[in-house]
Amino acid sequence: MKIYKGNTIGPEKQVTVDGSPLPLRNHPRHDDELPEFWWGDESSGSRNLAYSILSDAVNEDRALLLTDDFLRGVVAKFASNQWELKEEDISEFSRYLGAVLHEASQPWQDAGSGPVRASTSPALPRILQNPNYRIREVGLS
Repeated sequence: MKIYKGNTIGPEKQVTVDGSPLPLRNHPRHDDELPEFWWGDESSGSRNLAYSILSDAVNEDRALLLTDDFLRGVVAKFASNQWELKEEDISEFSRYLGAVLHEASQPWQDAGSGPVRASTSPALPRILQNPNYRIREVGLS
């Protein structure tokens, strides 16, 4: 299982996957040169971080579909100095988003029209509840 970590060392931000540098991937919406990794906001550097992590963890097509939601729900909320993600966090996020989108695509029923179909959406993944929970668990902060 892969482990992704981000650290701020002086003015630089470093991102690793299993201890090796994570290759920076430029999101296709960015025609400019690759910025450095960034997190804690919705900048192009943060979007590229989200896309780079997802491209490494899932395939590129799914990464394109998930990037904006992953950026807003996770990367933009990372602690400024350090963070940690596991591959299982990304899998849970992907499954959750897929289930929610599926649920949202189902036909609407008027609440007064009889029994309403129960939701099949899974519980909100822990990484969306608190993207920094792993830091607190291992005492990194």
